[in-house]
Amino acid sequence: MKLFLDTSVLIAAVGSERGGSHLLFKVHIIKGWKLLTSHYCFAEVLRNLNKLKNISPWEEKILPFLEIVDDVFTLDKPLVFPISKDKPPLFSALAAEADFFLTLDRTDFQTLLGKSLYHMHLLTPAEFLLRQRQQEKI
Repeated sequence: MKLFLDTSVLIAAVGSERGGSHLLFKVHIIKGWKLLTSHYCFAEVLRNLNKLKNISPWEEKILPFLEIVDDVFTLDKPLVFPISKDKPPLFSALAAEADFFLTLDRTDFQTLLGKSLYHMHLLTPAEFLLRQRQQEKI
């Protein structure tokens, strides 16, 4: 299963060793999940790292487990989504054939959270983990 992690999820995983975002990094190997992000999201995380205090070691605990996929800025499918800054992560996740797009950005993704976009489901990490638990996969 491929999970695309938005910038907000990566920052939460780095900023706290508790919560769903960090838990993804603890259980993904056991569950066989592939953790993806894009260069676009990676660059956003790097820009925000200096704002975080008491962060976990990014280079040791998170970065080695991420597959960074190519950025995609256009899509060959129709998509009506008004937030232009969030299109590259969505397009990159779709191009990478991610099964899930995980984000904590409830403001910009409010119209898509809990829904599917083509084949990809958009959820928060907690919602994803809860679904996995309910399906007895975690």
